[in-house]
Amino acid sequence: MLFDAADTLFTLSPSLPELVTELVGSHGGPWAPDRIGRAFDGLGPFDWPDDQPTHDARLCAWAAFVEGLLEASGIEGIDAARPAIARAAAAVVTQPRRYGVFPDVAPVLDLLAASGLPVGIVSNFDELLFDILRATGLDSWFPVVVTSYRTGVPKPDPLIFGEALRRTGMDPARTYHVGDSLHSDMGGARAAGLRGVLLDRTGAHPGYAGARIASLLDLPALLGLGTPALREEFGDDGGGDGDDGGHGGRGGRGGRGAISSPGRAAR
Repeated sequence: MLFDAADTLFTLSPSLPELVTELVGSHGGPWAPDRIGRAFDGLGPFDWPDDQPTHDARLCAWAAFVEGLLEASGIEGIDAARPAIARAAAAVVTQPRRYGVFPDVAPVLDLLAASGLPVGIVSNFDELLFDILRATGLDSWFPVVVTSYRTGVPKPDPLIFGEALRRTGMDPARTYHVGDSLHSDMGGARAAGLRGVLLDRTGAHPGYAGARIASLLDLPALLGLGTPALREEFGDDGGGDGDDGGHGGRGGRGGRGAISSPGRAAR
């Protein structure tokens, strides 16, 4: 069982659009969540910052990204404050402790562990991911973490999934990959011969023809593990924001609202 990372297991809080909206207001700009939301919604899979080798480089890349996004939003009266807003946003995005785990993650990982199913992460992320996993405690669940930065290839390239299969010893025909991005996760899983499961927390893809779940709590039933008790005990708490603050979701690396992540369109 393979998982995407950002907006699948953890999220940024506040979300990146919410964070930028708040920072614009605190720097004397207008309250413009709709304009900022539209700027984020207009981003494509390749518009997000690339993986970076160092923290300083990551700060610069994220500051440049946010500054460009503010310019694209067309918000007036913030030209002088734009660099400061961008630097403040970058400082939050690159802080591991600003990410929180979705509440539906732990019970499902518990069940998978009890069932003896191996798990791994396949993510378009640089070294920041490992700091986030340690800060959130997710590192103890995932002995195998494969990233675009370390392999040199991002999802949806099947090579990154192949590396995860090699390291876990999984059979691609019997392996599921769960993620929130149609392009990076579902496209990559299909290209690698895996069974893709779209995690659609916000209901953004009602017409998706493949396997689709609204919460990780729906995953056991899909796998045939037969555990309706998970839904009964945890209800719908698996959606929405992560606890303790999280990665406002890249959702698809950059959607509006609670799902918007830092980094490539589908971390």
